[in-house]
Amino acid sequence: MKLAACLIALALGPAGSAAAQPDPQMHVMRMPPPAPMTGPGVSAPLTFTAGMPTIEVMVNGKGPFRLGFDTGAMGGIHMAAAAAERAGLSVVGEALATDPSGRNPQHIKLYGPAQVQVAGRRFTTMANEAPVIGAKLASLDGIAGLGLFGGGVVTIDYGKARITAAPGALPEPDGRTVFAYQGPLPQLTVQVEGRSVEAHLDTGNVRAPFIVPEAFAEQLSGRAAATETGVAHTVSSAIPMFAVKLASAPRIGDLALAVTEAQYPSPAAIGNVGSLALQGLIVRVDTVNRRVQVLAPPSPGRAS
Repeated sequence: MKLAACLIALALGPAGSAAAQPDPQMHVMRMPPPAPMTGPGVSAPLTFTAGMPTIEVMVNGKGPFRLGFDTGAMGGIHMAAAAAERAGLSVVGEALATDPSGRNPQHIKLYGPAQVQVAGRRFTTMANEAPVIGAKLASLDGIAGLGLFGGGVVTIDYGKARITAAPGALPEPDGRTVFAYQGPLPQLTVQVEGRSVEAHLDTGNVRAPFIVPEAFAEQLSGRAAATETGVAHTVSSAIPMFAVKLASAPRIGDLALAVTEAQYPSPAAIGNVGSLALQGLIVRVDTVNRRVQVLAPPSPGRAS
């Protein structure tokens, strides 16, 4: 399971050595909303790697590179070591990365700004080393986050296998199709068996369609018949997982997800809706106004 990788602490100075900053100050790296996107939008085809949306990009004029597009990843691009070397990225420092639990932070390299070309348009974004990518995603050269495109509305159309980013904004939140979120990562409210749980919208999670905190799973009707499903691996933890059959489909506002079970425990205090729950749907994220929308595709013969 690839869940939200958070850069939590700057560890080394610009020289990239401990000697350059012998007593570093550790701090959480909080990211404010990006500036609104300007200029033309961009649209690119998607492929899918174990269900994860995947784009093809050039980095500093080199490539192409295959990056999984992960709404649960902080920042711009996160490159595997071999891919970073091929792109000519230089190490400028070091950070710690962790999953939302905050446990077992892992050292990763900071590469600084990179020029990333997507479908003919160039974006300047921050780059760092990708934490360990699991076997399901081993064919990828790295991960791209929402920060790649800066501000604007990013649309991931699973059914049409296309990603777009364009200036603009999602409509005002209404709790039915559009949801507001706080913090840098998109999240929304999921209704499950008459109860509500907040969940990250995480296209990088290809381990389970729907994950809930253990305390929430304890309230579900099928909890007594829970089954083991193996061990999930985040960027910094290994977590034994269990599954509970659901009495009804989880709902995001007006939309029922094609999901029949919830897995637990979530490594975060909230749940997680992953790519396997989003197949065939349209996901839209407004990174400036911090709004998110999940839609079913238009019915045949009806305009989108």
